[in-house]
Amino acid sequence: MRGTSAAFAEYEATRLDLSRILLQVTDEIASLAWTDAEVQSLHRAFSAEMSRELRALAALPPAEPAATWTRLAS
Repeated sequence: MRGTSAAFAEYEATRLDLSRILLQVTDEIASLAWTDAEVQSLHRAFSAEMSRELRALAALPPAEPAATWTRLAS
């Protein structure tokens, strides 16, 4: 599946799923339109989303060694 249209579509869907809430929370924090209590909640939400993204990254198979990519480029 690697390098296929289906693989790229799966990557895009995963990337959007992982980033959507993170970007929404970031926008809310950057707006500065929050109270102290609200920003604490936003920071907790941000941390939870970052943890979710890190778990998803940790679950990925190991990347190919750089030497493989060098051979492919030549």
